[in-house]
Amino acid sequence: MFKDEHRIKQSVGAYVLLKKALENHQLKIIDYPWVIEHDGKPSLKGCPIEFNYSHSGNYLVVAISSSPVGVDVQKKNQIKNQVFSRVLSSAEKKHFGDEKSKDSLFYKVWSRKEAYLKFLGHPGDAYLQDIPSFGVEGITFMDFNFIKGYSLALVTPLLDEIKIAKVDL
Repeated sequence: MFKDEHRIKQSVGAYVLLKKALENHQLKIIDYPWVIEHDGKPSLKGCPIEFNYSHSGNYLVVAISSSPVGVDVQKKNQIKNQVFSRVLSSAEKKHFGDEKSKDSLFYKVWSRKEAYLKFLGHPGDAYLQDIPSFGVEGITFMDFNFIKGYSLALVTPLLDEIKIAKVDL
């Protein structure tokens, strides 16, 4: 499969998952125009539900909330030391020091940082070592480990009811 075909499938998958999630709230995706905000974050204009999505490898994740939300999924690979040092701050290395391996620590923190950037509406435009992955007042960072070989993080100011569903596309 060509890379563009894979991206098209991911985009269609995100649309389908978002459509189903909105239907669970008695909302129709067709009633809200898809827009890209000035900060680059996608949204549905006028919709009372906020969303965010991420994809990596063979997985696509869509998160919805009544408040801003950021989500990130990362396929885990082996990490080189110089990448590890550029992404994690010394405080993060100390805070998450109980992780089983350096690779697990790296992906846990990376996913949290990416989800936080997406929550803020600034995906990929910051030096990751300067982005927090814990300890932000009023913000909840959550990790999910139900996909083997992947790291998944969610960032939100509210502790909404969380439902996770796997959908095969």
